[in-house]
Amino acid sequence: MTSTPVPTTSLPVALASMFWQPDYLEPSAWMEHLPFAFWLMEAQRPRSFVELGSHHGTSYFAFCQAAARLALDVRAFAVDTWKGDEHAGFYDERVFNKVRGYNDGHYPGFSSLVRSTFDEAAQHFSDGTVDLLHIDGLHTFDAVSHDFETWLPKLSNRAVVLLHDINVRERGFGVFRLFEELRTAYPCFEFVHGHGLGVVGVGSEQAPLLATLFAAVGANDAAATIRDAFSRLGRGCADAFAIRQQRERAFDIDEQLLRRNNENAVLAEKLARSEASVEARFKETSTLTRMLLDLEHAQAACKATIVERERSVRDLEAALKQLRSQHDAAVQQSAAREKQAQVALAQRERDGRGALLAREWELAQANAARITLEQEHARLSQEHARMLASRSWRLTAPLRRMRAPSMPAPVQSPAASAERELLRASDLFDAAWYRQRYQDVAASGIDPVDHYLEHGAGEGRDPGPRFNTSAYLRSYPGIHASGINPLVHYLTHGFREGRTAIPAGPSRE
Repeated sequence: MTSTPVPTTSLPVALASMFWQPDYLEPSAWMEHLPFAFWLMEAQRPRSFVELGSHHGTSYFAFCQAAARLALDVRAFAVDTWKGDEHAGFYDERVFNKVRGYNDGHYPGFSSLVRSTFDEAAQHFSDGTVDLLHIDGLHTFDAVSHDFETWLPKLSNRAVVLLHDINVRERGFGVFRLFEELRTAYPCFEFVHGHGLGVVGVGSEQAPLLATLFAAVGANDAAATIRDAFSRLGRGCADAFAIRQQRERAFDIDEQLLRRNNENAVLAEKLARSEASVEARFKETSTLTRMLLDLEHAQAACKATIVERERSVRDLEAALKQLRSQHDAAVQQSAAREKQAQVALAQRERDGRGALLAREWELAQANAARITLEQEHARLSQEHARMLASRSWRLTAPLRRMRAPSMPAPVQSPAASAERELLRASDLFDAAWYRQRYQDVAASGIDPVDHYLEHGAGEGRDPGPRFNTSAYLRSYPGIHASGINPLVHYLTHGFREGRTAIPAGPSRE
Protein backbone atom coordinates (compact mmCIF):
# COMPACT_ATOMS: atom_id res chain seq x y z
CA MET A 1 0.00 0.00 0.00
CA THR A 2 1.52 3.36 -1.06
CA SER A 3 1.55 6.44 1.21
CA THR A 4 -0.62 9.48 0.54
CA PRO A 5 1.49 12.44 -0.73
CA VAL A 6 1.64 15.40 1.64
CA PRO A 7 0.18 18.63 0.11
CA THR A 8 3.01 20.95 -0.89
CA THR A 9 1.32 23.92 0.80
CA SER A 10 2.04 22.40 4.25
CA LEU A 11 5.80 22.12 3.71
CA PRO A 12 8.16 25.10 4.10
CA VAL A 13 10.71 23.40 1.78
CA ALA A 14 8.37 21.75 -0.74
CA LEU A 15 9.69 20.98 -4.27
CA ALA A 16 8.10 18.99 -7.07
CA SER A 17 11.10 16.66 -7.29
CA MET A 18 10.32 15.05 -3.93
CA PHE A 19 7.27 13.35 -5.54
CA TRP A 20 9.22 11.71 -8.39
CA GLN A 21 9.24 7.93 -8.74
CA PRO A 22 12.71 6.29 -8.76
CA ASP A 23 13.70 4.57 -12.01
CA TYR A 24 16.19 2.21 -10.34
CA LEU A 25 15.23 0.07 -7.35
CA GLU A 26 17.39 -2.65 -5.82
CA PRO A 27 17.42 -3.99 -2.23
CA SER A 28 18.77 -1.17 -0.06
CA ALA A 29 18.35 0.31 3.44
CA TRP A 30 18.50 3.71 1.70
CA MET A 31 15.23 3.24 -0.21
CA GLU A 32 13.05 5.35 2.11
CA HIS A 33 15.33 8.38 1.59
CA LEU A 34 15.12 8.47 -2.24
CA PRO A 35 12.53 11.34 -2.25
CA PHE A 36 14.95 13.41 -0.15
CA ALA A 37 17.77 12.62 -2.62
CA PHE A 38 15.60 14.05 -5.44
CA TRP A 39 14.75 17.10 -3.31
CA LEU A 40 18.35 17.72 -2.27
CA MET A 41 19.64 17.70 -5.87
CA GLU A 42 17.04 20.31 -6.83
CA ALA A 43 17.52 22.41 -3.68
CA GLN A 44 21.34 22.46 -3.71
CA ARG A 45 22.17 21.90 -7.42
CA PRO A 46 25.69 20.62 -6.66
CA ARG A 47 28.53 20.91 -9.12
CA SER A 48 30.32 17.83 -7.74
CA PHE A 49 28.75 14.84 -5.95
CA VAL A 50 30.70 11.96 -4.35
CA GLU A 51 29.18 8.85 -2.75
CA LEU A 52 31.45 6.71 -0.54
CA GLY A 53 29.94 3.21 -0.58
CA SER A 54 27.41 2.50 -3.35
CA HIS A 55 26.85 -1.29 -3.15
CA HIS A 56 23.83 -2.03 -5.43
CA GLY A 57 23.65 1.66 -6.48
CA THR A 58 20.12 2.42 -5.25
CA SER A 59 20.99 5.74 -3.56
CA TYR A 60 23.64 6.72 -6.13
CA PHE A 61 21.39 6.29 -9.15
CA ALA A 62 18.63 8.30 -7.43
CA PHE A 63 21.03 11.28 -7.27
CA CYS A 64 22.04 10.62 -10.91
CA GLN A 65 18.35 10.41 -11.97
CA ALA A 66 17.67 13.81 -10.40
CA ALA A 67 20.81 15.33 -11.98
CA ALA A 68 19.78 14.11 -15.44
CA ARG A 69 16.14 15.18 -15.07
CA LEU A 70 17.11 18.62 -13.76
CA ALA A 71 19.84 18.96 -16.45
CA LEU A 72 22.41 19.86 -13.77
CA ASP A 73 25.99 20.69 -14.69
CA VAL A 74 27.42 18.15 -12.25
CA ARG A 75 30.13 15.48 -12.06
CA ALA A 76 29.10 12.43 -10.02
CA PHE A 77 31.45 9.79 -8.58
CA ALA A 78 30.56 6.47 -6.90
CA VAL A 79 33.53 5.24 -4.82
CA ASP A 80 33.49 1.59 -3.71
CA THR A 81 35.59 -1.57 -3.90
CA TRP A 82 32.39 -3.51 -4.66
CA LYS A 83 33.61 -6.37 -2.49
CA GLY A 84 31.59 -5.57 0.67
CA ASP A 85 32.45 -5.23 4.36
CA GLU A 86 31.43 -6.64 7.76
CA HIS A 87 28.26 -4.48 7.87
CA ALA A 88 27.08 -4.65 4.24
CA GLY A 89 28.24 -8.25 3.84
CA PHE A 90 30.60 -9.56 1.18
CA TYR A 91 29.55 -10.30 -2.39
CA ASP A 92 30.89 -11.39 -5.76
CA GLU A 93 31.60 -9.62 -9.05
CA ARG A 94 27.98 -9.76 -10.26
CA VAL A 95 27.01 -6.74 -8.13
CA PHE A 96 29.66 -4.48 -9.72
CA ASN A 97 28.87 -5.73 -13.23
CA LYS A 98 25.19 -4.85 -12.77
CA VAL A 99 25.98 -1.36 -11.41
CA ARG A 100 28.50 -0.70 -14.18
CA GLY A 101 26.05 -1.84 -16.86
CA TYR A 102 23.29 0.47 -15.58
CA ASN A 103 25.68 3.43 -15.23
CA ASP A 104 27.11 2.98 -18.73
CA GLY A 105 23.62 2.67 -20.20
CA HIS A 106 22.04 5.70 -18.47
CA TYR A 107 24.55 8.24 -17.13
CA PRO A 108 27.87 7.94 -19.02
CA GLY A 109 27.98 11.69 -19.67
CA PHE A 110 28.56 12.81 -16.07
CA SER A 111 28.82 9.74 -13.80
CA SER A 112 32.00 7.74 -13.07
CA LEU A 113 32.53 4.59 -10.98
CA VAL A 114 35.77 4.75 -8.95
CA ARG A 115 36.71 1.23 -7.86
CA SER A 116 39.10 1.81 -4.96
CA THR A 117 39.20 2.44 -1.23
CA PHE A 118 37.93 5.78 0.06
CA ASP A 119 41.44 6.89 1.10
CA GLU A 120 42.91 6.09 -2.32
CA ALA A 121 40.12 7.97 -4.09
CA ALA A 122 40.54 11.08 -1.89
CA GLN A 123 44.02 11.62 -3.34
CA HIS A 124 42.47 12.28 -6.75
CA PHE A 125 40.11 15.10 -5.69
CA SER A 126 41.24 18.69 -5.26
CA ASP A 127 40.56 20.53 -2.01
CA GLY A 128 37.39 22.63 -1.86
CA THR A 129 35.70 21.01 -4.91
CA VAL A 130 33.04 18.61 -3.54
CA ASP A 131 29.59 20.19 -3.00
CA LEU A 132 27.70 17.05 -1.90
CA LEU A 133 29.29 14.09 -0.06
CA HIS A 134 27.37 10.93 0.94
CA ILE A 135 29.28 8.72 3.45
CA ASP A 136 27.84 5.18 3.56
CA GLY A 137 30.82 2.83 4.02
CA LEU A 138 31.82 0.79 7.07
CA HIS A 139 29.62 2.11 9.90
CA THR A 140 31.88 1.79 12.93
CA PHE A 141 32.59 5.07 14.74
CA ASP A 142 36.31 4.94 13.94
CA ALA A 143 35.72 4.15 10.25
CA VAL A 144 33.07 6.82 9.59
CA SER A 145 35.02 9.44 11.59
CA HIS A 146 38.13 8.64 9.54
CA ASP A 147 36.16 8.99 6.29
CA PHE A 148 34.74 12.37 7.37
CA GLU A 149 38.14 13.75 8.45
CA THR A 150 39.85 12.45 5.28
CA TRP A 151 37.33 14.07 2.95
CA LEU A 152 36.70 17.27 4.94
CA PRO A 153 39.43 19.25 3.07
CA LYS A 154 37.81 18.26 -0.24
CA LEU A 155 34.50 19.97 0.64
CA SER A 156 33.50 23.34 -0.86
CA ASN A 157 32.10 26.39 0.94
CA ARG A 158 28.55 25.24 0.04
CA ALA A 159 29.10 21.56 0.91
CA VAL A 160 26.50 19.23 2.44
CA VAL A 161 27.42 15.84 3.97
CA LEU A 162 24.95 12.94 4.30
CA LEU A 163 25.44 10.24 6.97
CA HIS A 164 23.26 7.13 6.67
CA ASP A 165 22.23 4.76 9.52
CA ILE A 166 22.39 7.38 12.29
CA ASN A 167 19.40 5.66 13.94
CA VAL A 168 21.07 2.21 14.17
CA ARG A 169 22.52 1.18 17.52
CA GLU A 170 23.61 -2.43 17.10
CA ARG A 171 26.32 -4.58 15.47
CA GLY A 172 29.03 -1.99 16.23
CA PHE A 173 27.36 0.87 14.30
CA GLY A 174 28.73 4.22 15.48
CA VAL A 175 27.46 6.73 12.88
CA PHE A 176 25.08 8.24 15.45
CA ARG A 177 28.06 9.18 17.66
CA LEU A 178 29.75 11.09 14.84
CA PHE A 179 26.47 12.86 13.99
CA GLU A 180 26.05 13.89 17.65
CA GLU A 181 29.54 15.45 17.54
CA LEU A 182 28.96 17.22 14.20
CA ARG A 183 25.64 18.79 15.21
CA THR A 184 27.52 20.79 17.85
CA ALA A 185 29.74 22.33 15.15
CA TYR A 186 27.51 22.55 12.04
CA PRO A 187 23.83 23.11 11.24
CA CYS A 188 22.20 19.67 10.93
CA PHE A 189 18.87 18.03 10.20
CA GLU A 190 17.98 14.49 11.28
CA PHE A 191 15.61 12.00 9.65
CA VAL A 192 14.82 9.04 11.89
CA HIS A 193 12.96 6.82 9.38
CA GLY A 194 14.73 4.34 7.09
CA HIS A 195 17.53 3.64 9.63
CA GLY A 196 18.10 7.39 9.97
CA LEU A 197 19.77 9.97 7.72
CA GLY A 198 21.87 12.88 8.99
CA VAL A 199 22.16 16.05 6.87
CA VAL A 200 25.18 18.20 7.82
CA GLY A 201 25.67 21.73 6.44
CA VAL A 202 29.49 21.80 6.46
CA GLY A 203 29.83 24.68 3.99
CA SER A 204 29.43 28.26 5.24
CA GLU A 205 27.32 29.30 2.20
CA GLN A 206 24.26 27.04 2.10
CA ALA A 207 21.53 27.19 -0.56
CA PRO A 208 18.35 29.02 0.61
CA LEU A 209 16.18 25.91 0.88
CA LEU A 210 18.89 24.06 2.83
CA ALA A 211 19.17 27.03 5.18
CA THR A 212 15.39 26.78 5.66
CA LEU A 213 15.71 23.04 6.34
CA PHE A 214 18.38 23.58 9.01
CA ALA A 215 16.39 26.45 10.54
CA ALA A 216 13.36 24.14 10.94
CA VAL A 217 15.25 22.23 13.65
CA GLY A 218 14.50 25.01 16.09
CA ALA A 219 10.80 24.98 15.19
CA ASN A 220 9.43 21.63 16.34
CA ASP A 221 6.24 21.76 14.23
CA ALA A 222 8.13 22.58 11.02
CA ALA A 223 10.76 19.86 11.62
CA ALA A 224 8.08 17.29 12.42
CA THR A 225 6.13 18.21 9.28
CA ILE A 226 9.22 17.83 7.10
CA ARG A 227 10.17 14.51 8.69
CA ASP A 228 6.61 13.18 8.35
CA ALA A 229 6.40 14.23 4.69
CA PHE A 230 9.65 12.57 3.66
CA SER A 231 8.87 9.52 5.79
CA ARG A 232 5.54 9.04 3.99
CA LEU A 233 7.11 9.59 0.57
CA GLY A 234 9.95 7.21 1.42
CA ARG A 235 7.44 4.60 2.59
CA GLY A 236 5.81 4.92 -0.82
CA CYS A 237 9.12 4.02 -2.52
CA ALA A 238 9.54 1.03 -0.22
CA ASP A 239 5.95 -0.08 -0.91
CA ALA A 240 6.50 0.29 -4.65
CA PHE A 241 9.59 -1.91 -4.40
CA ALA A 242 7.67 -4.49 -2.32
CA ILE A 243 4.83 -4.51 -4.88
CA ARG A 244 7.33 -5.00 -7.67
CA GLN A 245 8.89 -7.91 -5.81
CA GLN A 246 5.44 -9.44 -5.22
CA ARG A 247 4.63 -9.11 -8.89
CA GLU A 248 7.93 -10.74 -9.81
CA ARG A 249 7.21 -13.58 -7.38
CA ALA A 250 3.67 -13.94 -8.79
CA PHE A 251 5.13 -14.09 -12.29
CA ASP A 252 7.58 -16.77 -11.15
CA ILE A 253 4.70 -18.73 -9.58
CA ASP A 254 2.68 -18.50 -12.82
CA GLU A 255 5.65 -19.80 -14.75
CA GLN A 256 6.07 -22.67 -12.28
CA LEU A 257 2.34 -23.57 -12.58
CA LEU A 258 2.56 -23.54 -16.35
CA ARG A 259 5.63 -25.74 -16.18
CA ARG A 260 3.87 -28.15 -13.79
CA ASN A 261 0.79 -28.34 -16.06
CA ASN A 262 3.00 -29.21 -19.00
CA GLU A 263 4.74 -31.85 -16.90
CA ASN A 264 1.34 -33.32 -15.84
CA ALA A 265 0.26 -33.57 -19.49
CA VAL A 266 3.46 -35.44 -20.31
CA LEU A 267 2.91 -37.78 -17.34
CA ALA A 268 -0.68 -38.49 -18.43
CA GLU A 269 0.51 -39.43 -21.89
CA LYS A 270 3.18 -41.71 -20.39
CA LEU A 271 0.49 -43.37 -18.18
CA ALA A 272 -1.68 -44.14 -21.20
CA ARG A 273 1.25 -45.72 -22.98
CA SER A 274 2.09 -47.73 -19.84
CA GLU A 275 -1.44 -49.15 -19.62
CA ALA A 276 -1.27 -50.26 -23.25
CA SER A 277 2.12 -51.81 -22.58
CA VAL A 278 0.78 -53.77 -19.57
CA GLU A 279 -1.98 -55.31 -21.66
CA ALA A 280 0.50 -56.33 -24.33
CA ARG A 281 2.79 -57.89 -21.75
CA PHE A 282 -0.08 -59.89 -20.25
CA LYS A 283 -0.62 -61.49 -23.63
CA GLU A 284 3.04 -62.34 -23.77
CA THR A 285 2.92 -64.18 -20.40
CA SER A 286 1.75 -67.50 -21.86
CA THR A 287 4.50 -67.38 -24.44
CA LEU A 288 7.04 -66.67 -21.70
CA THR A 289 5.79 -69.67 -19.66
CA ARG A 290 6.46 -72.02 -22.56
CA MET A 291 9.85 -70.47 -23.03
CA LEU A 292 10.60 -71.03 -19.31
CA LEU A 293 9.99 -74.78 -19.64
CA ASP A 294 12.36 -74.89 -22.57
CA LEU A 295 14.94 -73.03 -20.51
CA GLU A 296 14.69 -75.57 -17.66
CA HIS A 297 15.56 -78.38 -20.09
CA ALA A 298 18.44 -76.36 -21.42
CA GLN A 299 19.62 -75.67 -17.85
CA ALA A 300 19.97 -79.39 -17.15
CA ALA A 301 22.10 -79.78 -20.23
CA CYS A 302 24.23 -76.78 -19.13
CA LYS A 303 24.89 -78.36 -15.72
CA ALA A 304 26.42 -81.39 -17.36
CA THR A 305 28.59 -79.12 -19.51
CA ILE A 306 29.69 -77.16 -16.41
CA VAL A 307 30.95 -80.32 -14.67
CA GLU A 308 33.08 -81.11 -17.71
CA ARG A 309 34.50 -77.61 -17.86
CA GLU A 310 35.36 -77.62 -14.15
CA ARG A 311 37.68 -80.55 -14.82
CA SER A 312 39.30 -78.52 -17.62
CA VAL A 313 39.76 -75.54 -15.30
CA ARG A 314 41.63 -77.65 -12.75
CA ASP A 315 44.00 -78.84 -15.47
CA LEU A 316 44.56 -75.18 -16.58
CA GLU A 317 45.27 -74.07 -13.01
CA ALA A 318 48.01 -76.68 -12.66
CA ALA A 319 49.60 -75.50 -15.91
CA LEU A 320 49.32 -71.85 -14.78
CA LYS A 321 51.09 -72.66 -11.48
CA GLN A 322 54.01 -74.12 -13.39
CA LEU A 323 54.20 -71.05 -15.65
CA ARG A 324 54.18 -68.73 -12.62
CA SER A 325 57.13 -70.58 -11.12
CA GLN A 326 59.07 -70.17 -14.36
CA HIS A 327 58.12 -66.46 -14.52
CA ASP A 328 59.33 -65.81 -10.94
CA ALA A 329 62.72 -67.33 -11.76
CA ALA A 330 63.01 -65.13 -14.87
CA VAL A 331 62.08 -62.02 -12.83
CA GLN A 332 64.83 -62.75 -10.28
CA GLN A 333 67.42 -63.09 -13.04
CA SER A 334 66.24 -59.80 -14.63
CA ALA A 335 66.44 -58.00 -11.26
CA ALA A 336 70.02 -59.15 -10.78
CA ARG A 337 71.00 -57.86 -14.26
CA GLU A 338 69.24 -54.51 -13.58
CA LYS A 339 71.11 -54.08 -10.27
CA GLN A 340 74.44 -54.62 -12.05
CA ALA A 341 73.43 -52.01 -14.68
CA GLN A 342 72.51 -49.49 -11.93
CA VAL A 343 75.91 -49.93 -10.27
CA ALA A 344 77.65 -49.27 -13.59
CA LEU A 345 75.43 -46.21 -14.26
CA ALA A 346 76.18 -44.76 -10.81
CA GLN A 347 79.92 -45.08 -11.50
CA ARG A 348 79.52 -43.26 -14.84
CA GLU A 349 77.54 -40.50 -13.09
CA ARG A 350 80.31 -40.03 -10.51
CA ASP A 351 82.92 -39.84 -13.26
CA GLY A 352 80.78 -37.30 -15.22
CA ARG A 353 80.16 -35.17 -12.13
CA GLY A 354 83.91 -34.91 -11.51
CA ALA A 355 84.50 -33.83 -15.10
CA LEU A 356 81.70 -31.27 -14.82
CA LEU A 357 83.16 -29.78 -11.63
CA ALA A 358 86.54 -29.45 -13.32
CA ARG A 359 84.93 -27.67 -16.30
CA GLU A 360 83.02 -25.31 -13.99
CA TRP A 361 86.30 -24.42 -12.21
CA GLU A 362 87.91 -23.63 -15.58
CA LEU A 363 84.95 -21.43 -16.55
CA ALA A 364 85.14 -19.59 -13.21
CA GLN A 365 88.86 -18.88 -13.81
CA ALA A 366 88.08 -17.62 -17.34
CA ASN A 367 85.24 -15.41 -16.06
CA ALA A 368 87.51 -13.89 -13.39
CA ALA A 369 90.09 -13.12 -16.09
CA ARG A 370 87.37 -11.55 -18.26
CA ILE A 371 86.20 -9.30 -15.38
CA THR A 372 89.83 -8.20 -14.78
CA LEU A 373 90.21 -7.33 -18.49
CA GLU A 374 86.90 -5.42 -18.50
CA GLN A 375 87.98 -3.42 -15.43
CA GLU A 376 91.32 -2.63 -17.08
CA HIS A 377 89.50 -1.61 -20.26
CA ALA A 378 87.23 0.71 -18.23
CA ARG A 379 90.25 2.27 -16.51
CA LEU A 380 92.03 2.84 -19.84
CA SER A 381 88.83 4.27 -21.33
CA GLN A 382 88.55 6.75 -18.46
CA GLU A 383 92.19 7.77 -18.85
CA HIS A 384 91.63 8.14 -22.60
CA ALA A 385 88.51 10.25 -21.97
CA ARG A 386 90.43 12.52 -19.59
CA MET A 387 93.15 12.93 -22.22
CA LEU A 388 90.60 13.85 -24.91
CA ALA A 389 89.00 16.36 -22.54
CA SER A 390 92.35 18.02 -21.84
CA ARG A 391 93.22 21.38 -23.26
CA SER A 392 96.36 20.07 -25.01
CA TRP A 393 94.29 17.49 -26.92
CA ARG A 394 91.88 20.15 -28.17
CA LEU A 395 94.75 22.53 -29.12
CA THR A 396 96.49 19.84 -31.19
CA ALA A 397 93.28 18.83 -33.03
CA PRO A 398 94.31 20.74 -36.25
CA LEU A 399 97.62 18.87 -36.33
CA ARG A 400 95.83 15.53 -35.98
CA ARG A 401 93.47 16.39 -38.83
CA MET A 402 96.47 17.25 -41.04
CA ARG A 403 98.08 13.92 -40.23
CA ALA A 404 94.85 11.90 -40.36
CA PRO A 405 94.91 11.02 -44.12
CA SER A 406 98.30 9.39 -43.80
CA MET A 407 97.48 7.44 -40.61
CA PRO A 408 96.44 3.83 -41.04
CA ALA A 409 92.88 2.98 -39.99
CA PRO A 410 92.69 1.46 -36.52
CA VAL A 411 92.08 -2.24 -36.33
CA GLN A 412 88.72 -2.85 -34.66
CA SER A 413 87.99 -5.92 -32.61
CA PRO A 414 84.89 -7.98 -33.60
CA ALA A 415 83.18 -6.85 -30.39
CA ALA A 416 83.88 -3.14 -31.13
CA SER A 417 82.65 -3.56 -34.71
CA ALA A 418 79.47 -5.20 -33.46
CA GLU A 419 78.88 -2.32 -31.03
CA ARG A 420 79.32 0.24 -33.83
CA GLU A 421 76.90 -1.60 -36.10
CA LEU A 422 74.43 -1.88 -33.20
CA LEU A 423 74.51 1.91 -32.62
CA ARG A 424 74.29 2.76 -36.33
CA ALA A 425 71.16 0.58 -36.66
CA SER A 426 69.48 2.11 -33.59
CA ASP A 427 67.17 5.14 -33.80
CA LEU A 428 68.43 6.18 -30.33
CA PHE A 429 71.76 7.28 -31.92
CA ASP A 430 71.40 10.40 -34.09
CA ALA A 431 74.74 11.27 -35.82
CA ALA A 432 73.54 14.64 -37.19
CA TRP A 433 72.16 15.63 -33.76
CA TYR A 434 75.45 14.54 -32.13
CA ARG A 435 77.58 16.73 -34.46
CA GLN A 436 75.26 19.72 -34.04
CA ARG A 437 75.17 19.43 -30.24
CA TYR A 438 78.93 18.80 -29.81
CA GLN A 439 80.76 21.24 -32.07
CA ASP A 440 84.19 19.89 -31.05
CA VAL A 441 83.23 16.49 -32.54
CA ALA A 442 82.08 18.16 -35.77
CA ALA A 443 85.30 20.18 -35.92
CA SER A 444 87.51 17.12 -35.30
CA GLY A 445 85.95 15.12 -38.16
CA ILE A 446 85.71 12.01 -35.95
CA ASP A 447 82.83 9.63 -36.72
CA PRO A 448 80.12 10.38 -34.10
CA VAL A 449 79.60 6.65 -33.40
CA ASP A 450 83.34 6.11 -32.81
CA HIS A 451 83.55 9.24 -30.66
CA TYR A 452 80.58 8.21 -28.47
CA LEU A 453 81.86 4.66 -27.99
CA GLU A 454 85.46 5.71 -27.25
CA HIS A 455 84.99 9.06 -25.47
CA GLY A 456 81.48 10.52 -25.48
CA ALA A 457 79.84 8.12 -23.04
CA GLY A 458 82.71 8.50 -20.56
CA GLU A 459 82.34 12.32 -20.83
CA GLY A 460 78.60 12.07 -20.08
CA ARG A 461 77.53 13.04 -23.63
CA ASP A 462 74.18 11.92 -25.04
CA PRO A 463 73.89 9.85 -28.27
CA GLY A 464 70.60 11.49 -29.29
CA PRO A 465 67.61 13.41 -27.94
CA ARG A 466 65.92 10.23 -26.66
CA PHE A 467 68.68 8.84 -24.42
CA ASN A 468 70.38 10.52 -21.41
CA THR A 469 73.74 8.88 -20.69
CA SER A 470 74.34 10.44 -17.25
CA ALA A 471 70.78 9.78 -16.03
CA TYR A 472 70.97 6.14 -17.19
CA LEU A 473 74.25 5.60 -15.32
CA ARG A 474 72.89 7.35 -12.19
CA SER A 475 69.74 5.19 -12.28
CA TYR A 476 71.73 1.96 -12.70
CA PRO A 477 75.20 2.44 -11.06
CA GLY A 478 76.15 -1.18 -11.64
CA ILE A 479 76.45 -0.46 -15.40
CA HIS A 480 79.01 2.32 -14.75
CA ALA A 481 81.06 -0.01 -12.55
CA SER A 482 81.08 -2.70 -15.28
CA GLY A 483 82.57 -0.31 -17.88
CA ILE A 484 79.96 -1.26 -20.50
CA ASN A 485 78.83 1.55 -22.83
CA PRO A 486 75.40 2.65 -21.44
CA LEU A 487 73.60 2.78 -24.82
CA VAL A 488 75.07 -0.60 -25.84
CA HIS A 489 73.87 -2.02 -22.50
CA TYR A 490 70.36 -0.59 -23.00
CA LEU A 491 70.07 -1.97 -26.56
CA THR A 492 71.38 -5.45 -25.64
CA HIS A 493 69.91 -5.87 -22.13
CA GLY A 494 68.26 -2.80 -20.65
CA PHE A 495 65.06 -2.54 -22.70
CA ARG A 496 64.31 -6.25 -22.15
CA GLU A 497 64.84 -5.78 -18.38
CA GLY A 498 62.36 -2.87 -18.31
CA ARG A 499 65.00 -0.18 -17.73
CA THR A 500 64.19 3.40 -18.79
CA ALA A 501 65.92 5.27 -21.65
CA ILE A 502 65.54 8.77 -20.19
CA PRO A 503 65.30 11.54 -22.87
CA ALA A 504 68.38 13.72 -23.26
CA GLY A 505 68.47 17.01 -21.38
CA PRO A 506 69.54 20.46 -22.66
CA SER A 507 73.05 20.92 -24.01
CA ARG A 508 75.79 21.18 -21.42
CA GLU A 509 78.35 22.56 -23.92
